[in-house]
Amino acid sequence: MTTFALCLIYYGLAVWAYQTIGWFSDGVWSPYPIREAWEAFAGPPSYDSPELNPSVEAILNLPLGLTLTLTGLFIVSTRFTSLIFEVVWAQWERRRWILEQCKKVGLYPWVVPEILEELKRSEDPNRGKFEKRIR
Repeated sequence: MTTFALCLIYYGLAVWAYQTIGWFSDGVWSPYPIREAWEAFAGPPSYDSPELNPSVEAILNLPLGLTLTLTGLFIVSTRFTSLIFEVVWAQWERRRWILEQCKKVGLYPWVVPEILEELKRSEDPNRGKFEKRIR
């Protein structure tokens, strides 16, 4: 999904670059709406519903480069946000599970941060080596 989003960003920037080169060479900015790409790949659009006609026309008249770039950025940001959320959720679930286990054993909640710090030290063997050298 991320590769697809990066390709959309690249294609959007490529359309902008093509328009800019045309603007420098001809002196006229040539707009490329979504309609032109649609007609090149799928033929002229056909409308079944007269109620949707203005909405479809508005979408088809949007700039192609801007639409591709913003869609790609939206997908990338959504993907990275979901990755961050998964990490935060896993940490929260781990803390909740440890708290439940501590309550079963009879430990008090204010002891849990010390236990978590001890677990982190046991997971990362290099943690604390620098602090020991300073002392």
